[in-house]
Amino acid sequence: MNVPEHDAGPHRPQDGRPRGLSDLTHAGAYVVDDRGRIVEVAPRTEALLRRPAADLLGADAHDLLHRGPRGETLPRSRCAMRRPLITGGTSQGEREWLARGDGSLLPASWLVTPCLLADGRTGALVLFHDADEPGAQVPEPEHGTSMSELDRLALLAETTTTLTSSLDVDETLRQLVRLVVPLLADWVVVDLLTEHGGVNRAAVVHHEDGVLVHHEDLEGPMPAVPE
Repeated sequence: MNVPEHDAGPHRPQDGRPRGLSDLTHAGAYVVDDRGRIVEVAPRTEALLRRPAADLLGADAHDLLHRGPRGETLPRSRCAMRRPLITGGTSQGEREWLARGDGSLLPASWLVTPCLLADGRTGALVLFHDADEPGAQVPEPEHGTSMSELDRLALLAETTTTLTSSLDVDETLRQLVRLVVPLLADWVVVDLLTEHGGVNRAAVVHHEDGVLVHHEDLEGPMPAVPE
């Protein structure tokens, strides 16, 4: 797995748009800091909430967006979407209400998961889509654990954080393997580019009877790759 230097971080705070989320087709996303203020916004968020990014950045997400089913302001203690910011865990829900810029309400299926901000603080990534939009859910895979689009995006965010939070390659690989096996597949193979342009097969692992089995005999230098 090769991560180019210019894509080494999951966020781009200069323009308020997180890397890796700009191509979402159904889900909106924004990042809040440890005070609950919006610090980054994905483009799809603007369309779903009918608000420009400039109106979202810097605002308290709860005060600006979180509403009851009749549009009433929610006490912070009753807000399910705010609770993960306090507990630090990952939570999701099928139907909460977000205030749009035109005064209407968006029925949102959502997931909130912790993430690291560019300045090293812990914030949270909020992923959501219109619960009433046809086709908003990704079809279930034929095998393995069922994952919605929000589940996949949360995994993407956690994987990106793992890849960028440590300079120790071996530890990063261990964490990466634990994330994707067996959640996404029964096997994982990780190839790394060497300093001299070669390829090293750094990890071959599969899941069997609840245990991760490492195949060191299949790891090591690979044949040269043509330019």
